[in-house]
Amino acid sequence: MHIYYSSLLHLAGVLVFTGTCVASEIVIDDFTEGEISYSTTGQNYIDGLDPNHVVGGARYTSFHIVGTATSAAFHIDSGFEITADPEAYKYFDIGYGIDALYPLSELPLNLDLSGKPYLQFEFQSSSIDVFHANARSIQVFMNSPSGGGNLLITIEDDLEKVLLPLSQLSDQGVDLSEVSSIWLRSSRLRSSFLINRIVAVPEPSSSALAFMLLIVFSCCLQRRLA
Repeated sequence: MHIYYSSLLHLAGVLVFTGTCVASEIVIDDFTEGEISYSTTGQNYIDGLDPNHVVGGARYTSFHIVGTATSAAFHIDSGFEITADPEAYKYFDIGYGIDALYPLSELPLNLDLSGKPYLQFEFQSSSIDVFHANARSIQVFMNSPSGGGNLLITIEDDLEKVLLPLSQLSDQGVDLSEVSSIWLRSSRLRSSFLINRIVAVPEPSSSALAFMLLIVFSCCLQRRLA
């Protein structure tokens, strides 16, 4: 009987910890909705998406290439993938919190990221074709009523995870409690990558602390049952 209760306690702890971690994230995009593919150029706006998977329930995309290559690829299908001939310069935009009209204007997200100090990019793969910084950079723009700012991701070979500190955006004037739009943008990119998810996350240490507290709680209950 004690073994049975002990197993239940461990299971409950795992479930609570998993739920806590999931609940503590804010998904910006997991790229499981709004599939789209461009070979050399394209522009689209898709709304009516599940806001649990795409922040704001809508996504704007545009893509084109410049160079001697005859083909390139921009894919969103269970991930965001850029592939191309290294001779092609790739230009893309992905926007959240805008409308479909041109010139583009905001449909504010009214997103509160004040308790999420990091924007986390989860890569499945990445590779660089040239070493010049401008050819392997993704700019991340964030706007709020009080102002906007941007951060930079530098593509490296075999990236797994990139954490961008949102405090740097706050220092630039972004009100993280009222984010109105988020943009990913690149120009003259000559790198390839596959991103699985973009999520706003708390301090890594806070998740570890929650796990440790659950372990202590579980041990105390097991002693009582014994």
